[in-house]
Amino acid sequence: MPIDWSKASPLSLSSAELERISRIHPELQKLRKNPRAGQGECGFFTTQDNWPIYYRKWIPPATQLTQKVVLCIHGFHSHGEKFVLLADHLFGRTWATYTIDLRGHGLSWKKLEDVGDIENYNLWIKDILEFIHFIGSQHPHLPLIIVAESMGAAASIHIASYKPTHLRSLIFLSPAFKAWKAVEFSMVLETLTFGLLGPATGHTIPVRSKSHFDTNNETYKLYELSDPLRLARATPRYNLQTLKMIHQVRTCNLDQFKPQSFYPTCVFYGGVDHLVDFEGDQEFIRCIHTKDKELHFIPDAAHELLSDRYAIDYGIYEKIIRWIERVRG
Repeated sequence: MPIDWSKASPLSLSSAELERISRIHPELQKLRKNPRAGQGECGFFTTQDNWPIYYRKWIPPATQLTQKVVLCIHGFHSHGEKFVLLADHLFGRTWATYTIDLRGHGLSWKKLEDVGDIENYNLWIKDILEFIHFIGSQHPHLPLIIVAESMGAAASIHIASYKPTHLRSLIFLSPAFKAWKAVEFSMVLETLTFGLLGPATGHTIPVRSKSHFDTNNETYKLYELSDPLRLARATPRYNLQTLKMIHQVRTCNLDQFKPQSFYPTCVFYGGVDHLVDFEGDQEFIRCIHTKDKELHFIPDAAHELLSDRYAIDYGIYEKIIRWIERVRG
């Protein structure tokens, strides 16, 4: 029986209800060729401003000594569940994998009107930095690798500018450093139009029907369309703050990194990505101060790379694993 969110919130759920809503969605489950990671362990991290951040983790068994930590950050309208596809490939190694739902996404909210809304994108940055500190308390002194997609990659550049203590490497999937002009214009137009029709905090912008833009995998498309935790509507200021965060990546103080001192960075981009422009990824790779960087262009792949058959045939999972293997403490 579906949960009536008008009468409940994630924190009010019983342990049985939380376990049920945390089960991997059946359509996403179909994409797991070797579901070794299982469901993972789920919980809530509370931020300094008392906000619940939902997370899922896969930890090596007690018989193995954890040696690295991977933090996965999702993109626009999404939440962290999809990274179970990556967890299946990482599971069995001495790496702990975490994924979070950003504030206002998935199960990271207090009131229903919080879903699909953000007052200021800096709240996302603050939450992630606090969660990284939490991870550090769970796994002291271990190197941290961030795997982020789309909007999450833009957030990760803001994170990197703060130089978190144990951050060692970045892996970006379809990073949103520059949106296609048509996409950006559409978001601006929606923000202005729906902002005029109601308050900036009104959930007026429909988003669920747009899933066909970002994937060429029919099963993944069904997952996006039927996923109860994917955003169905967003507020005008959600759009505005997302655009601000992407644009202000260019103002992040990356010059603070001495020559060749930026984090080793690996970027993957699909050639039929209709959301983000490859030019932004190329410019980013050129500008960062490190020789340890790679840019992978996958000609026929779409925006959602982890479920894309062209990206899988290209060896995206094997390349991610090799990149993580190279990371030192």
